[in-house]
Amino acid sequence: MSQATCLCAPPDARAPGRVRPSTRPPGLQAWGYVTRLAAAVGRLSRPRRRRAAIRDLHRLGDRALRDIGIDRGEIDAIVDEMMEIRLHAKQSR
Repeated sequence: MSQATCLCAPPDARAPGRVRPSTRPPGLQAWGYVTRLAAAVGRLSRPRRRRAAIRDLHRLGDRALRDIGIDRGEIDAIVDEMMEIRLHAKQSR
């Protein structure tokens, strides 16, 4: 028995040549733009967050930096590494 005459098939599939309408709600198309906008905002805010982290670590004293295992000369490299780790973790979700 073909699908055109099968009564168990959905009504749109029974009529040959008929295209099934989209089941996607019309408002969902805007979410693609929202996602791209959020990604762009994230890319633009990344340098600001980097500078803020470096500034905050430079404000710590030598003893506090030593307690967390950082030398003053390593601050930039450590912040860059941590930002990369967070970026990759966010992308893998």
